[in-house]
Amino acid sequence: MKKNDLVFYDSAHSIWKKSANNTSKGAVTKRDQIEILKNSIFKVGESYFFTFDVKNGAFTSVSKEIKSILGYDPENISAAFFLNQIHPEDQPYFLKFEAKSSDFYKNLPLDKIDQYKIQYDFRIADSQGNWKRILHQMLILEFDDNKNFVTSLGIHTEISHLKQQGIPILSFIGLNGNPSFYNYDQLEDHSSLEKPDFTKRELEILRLIIASKTSAIISEELFVSIHTVNSHRKNILKKSNCASVTELLVKAISESWI
Repeated sequence: MKKNDLVFYDSAHSIWKKSANNTSKGAVTKRDQIEILKNSIFKVGESYFFTFDVKNGAFTSVSKEIKSILGYDPENISAAFFLNQIHPEDQPYFLKFEAKSSDFYKNLPLDKIDQYKIQYDFRIADSQGNWKRILHQMLILEFDDNKNFVTSLGIHTEISHLKQQGIPILSFIGLNGNPSFYNYDQLEDHSSLEKPDFTKRELEILRLIIASKTSAIISEELFVSIHTVNSHRKNILKKSNCASVTELLVKAISESWI
């Protein structure tokens, strides 16, 4: 890789190193919760997982699904190479979002760090040179008592079919009932924005709709009648001011309702 190709990566790495700082040996570990964390990350298309060494700016593992989505070998891909494939127009957003994410986590109480996930999108070239939009979701796996980060868990989902245009959007999603901060980059006071007042059941159905489940399948999975599912679907469209399921999918993803 040429020296000029490393400028973007080096800029990102400098942000990560500040987040890691001088991590103590007594790092708080969350490795035993990886499966729980994976289940908290929402998938709306083909996805792959990865773990990341924050201080060294390096992948420690990448799941095999990256091959079918982007065409890259999970055994040989480096963070520097990956970042160099991000669309030039989205690279400034990537750096800004990474810096804001670091600040956001540093300002959280220690017991809240593992209660939030980062979410934003960007375009990246696959092995054939085609641009694909990726939804980036990340949680902190390991950190110490000084809020220095050791390892993160991420998932990349292709959402080209849901968002073809528009600038990248950064959100912080609260888990286990914690408040979420949508379109964080546009908030002046960084207070959480309101989303449609969906009920718990409506959110369950919305997740299944985005996962391309039919009303018949949803009724079977939730043990309710198709009539009940369709009634919820109508309420979801009404509350979201959407005229179609396609519009609903785009708004749900772009405004981080899930």
